[in-house]
Amino acid sequence: MSKVKKAFSQFYKDRRTLFSGYGNPYQCLHQKMVVQRLGDDRFMITSRGACVRVHLLPELREYTEYLHKKGYIAKKLDKVKSEEIISEYVAEYQRSTLRAKPFFEHTR
Repeated sequence: MSKVKKAFSQFYKDRRTLFSGYGNPYQCLHQKMVVQRLGDDRFMITSRGACVRVHLLPELREYTEYLHKKGYIAKKLDKVKSEEIISEYVAEYQRSTLRAKPFFEHTR
């Protein structure tokens, strides 16, 4: 059982960004993990925690407006171009939070 707990401890320790079925990002934190042996090398792992919605799109829109007002970007982008840049950034952000091979995958 200690090997199972060790394999999943990193997963439950870190803060995670998860995306809902609608694509909305949530920052999630897990609390204490409970491992129960089910037999035949099977375990049930449970943990309580909390997730908070990250309102990324409105924040990015306000930020680009702030950059323009402060003169950090020379010209104001038209709405379509601004939305394209924000959408591209959000897609990259979402990809960066996904794992191609989850670290909690355990091989014998």
